[in-house]
Amino acid sequence: MRHDRAPIAAMMTTLAALSFAQGLLGQFVAQAIPLFLRDAGASSGQIAWIYLAAVPFVLRFVWGPLVDRTAGAARAGYGPWIVVTQVIACLCLAALCLVEPRAALPLLTVLCAAMMLAVGSQQVATGGWMVALLPPDRHARGPSVQAAASALAGLVLGGGILAGLGDLGWAPVVAAVLMVSGLVLLVPLVGAPLSIPVQAGARRPGLRSQFTLFRDRRARRLFGLAVFTGAACVIPYALKGVLLVDAGYTIAEAGLIGIVLGNIAGLVAALAARPLTDRFGGYAVLCGLGIAAALVLVAFLATAGIATLPVRAAGLVIAANALIFAGFTAERALLIPLCARARRATDYAVFTSLEALAAVVVGGAALALLDRAGLETVLGAGAFLSLFAAALAAREVRAQRLPKEVPTSCHPR
Repeated sequence: MRHDRAPIAAMMTTLAALSFAQGLLGQFVAQAIPLFLRDAGASSGQIAWIYLAAVPFVLRFVWGPLVDRTAGAARAGYGPWIVVTQVIACLCLAALCLVEPRAALPLLTVLCAAMMLAVGSQQVATGGWMVALLPPDRHARGPSVQAAASALAGLVLGGGILAGLGDLGWAPVVAAVLMVSGLVLLVPLVGAPLSIPVQAGARRPGLRSQFTLFRDRRARRLFGLAVFTGAACVIPYALKGVLLVDAGYTIAEAGLIGIVLGNIAGLVAALAARPLTDRFGGYAVLCGLGIAAALVLVAFLATAGIATLPVRAAGLVIAANALIFAGFTAERALLIPLCARARRATDYAVFTSLEALAAVVVGGAALALLDRAGLETVLGAGAFLSLFAAALAAREVRAQRLPKEVPTSCHPR
């Protein structure tokens, strides 16, 4: 498809709106709900149950081929998937307004799982829409807009909703998230229309084509690196709600630090990672992030006798957010060129959802083991994973710098 059909500025506006909506709901489940549960006296093991809600989200690659097939065959492209899933997410939020978090934890988990199913499906369609329309020279721009919009959603959630309504209780916070999520449906009207037809490839993807991407050795190497880098960063990210509440912060204060300040750091990091990725390459950026993550975790442990727990916890949470968003930009810029034309949504979804599955497993395990193994052990494991990820990224950087062999013909001229 010709890119002049969707001007890049309008496309980025729509992409930012969709990423904002997805980031708002994802961070509400991953960050706001643990704050309410911990404040109500829930144990870290009970809070880990909320990570079960992410299972449908990380399984979204299963129906990725269906999204590609219907988008390639329909005149509306990926639009119906995006709009309908946003409506479903809003209905789940409306039901959550009537649920008390700790008193009805199983029901809370089910409703969050349904909402994350809708968000995951929307991300599949959004990823295919972005890969289809993004010009070849803008591969880093799309992921950076996604990361920045997700960070902005965190600012709205923490600085506007939790800071302003957190002390009023659960229902007002959920109602505010519902209102913002509903308004996001209107934003694509001023951006690139979601009904732009998407030209499919010569062969329509089969319903079992989810893992075709990993036939490419480059995709396998990138996935391994993404798993270790993400695991190292997601440990402090997953613990942020528990750390801030245990450090003595109220829900409003924890929202201000963990979500507002954390997402400001994430926004800056995502925007800074884009020119660095364009100049030095995604693998070089990931190598630096792995080293930085290890230094952050070691610094938190080493300053136990110097700084107070509230100061150390706030610094760790803010740094973890920055690392998460910077890594997102670099990894996605490396992924986009590997997605085949006929399987845009599928390839993008299978990679990102399997990566998210690894993050959910690591984050849930860190929460479940926190009260038993201790904070030092959990963060020490994260530092080890960070250094291992940095070594893998450095190997890829060296491999790319090696001169390529020029094939010679065995036939005489």
